[in-house]
Amino acid sequence: GEIFFGTTSAGLGASQLLQLTFTGFNGVGAHVASGEFAPTSFNLYVATTGNDALDGLTIGNAKLTLQDIINDYDLNAGDVINLSAGTYTEKDITLEADDEGFTIQGAALSSGAPTTIYDSDQTGRWLSFFSANNDNITIDKITVKDYKPAGGTASGGGININALDVTGITVTSCLFD
Repeated sequence: GEIFFGTTSAGLGASQLLQLTFTGFNGVGAHVASGEFAPTSFNLYVATTGNDALDGLTIGNAKLTLQDIINDYDLNAGDVINLSAGTYTEKDITLEADDEGFTIQGAALSSGAPTTIYDSDQTGRWLSFFSANNDNITIDKITVKDYKPAGGTASGGGININALDVTGITVTSCLFD
């Protein structure tokens, strides 16, 4: 018999389930089955030419800020936030309690030198972890420079981990200046 497919969700985001309903006719009676599955991982995109009103699911629909990706998606194992080459001035980026196991991936030259640069004006922090659930996060190929928390003498201007039992944070091919 024929099988008809339909979705009950308007679209997918990194934390959303896709629900499919299968309806078929076997000659005797209708058979309906439904189920849900979650995609295993997502590639998300941020660019200096992006727009936070977009979904960030393709380079052509890149968001402007890392914070907007964090706010819009429940980031999980296998998710990769791809940061295009360029200079960003965003500061005080804060992970949400449900974000874990993902990668923040910058761009780099063939030599490995990062071409994704976060450059502040000597104020604010770049990235803060406030939840014990922010485990197993990888940060790769990013230059972070000129970040300084309020008061000027506090530490953690680049990355501030303010949760005692965060584990598995990996920082590779990054430059902190």
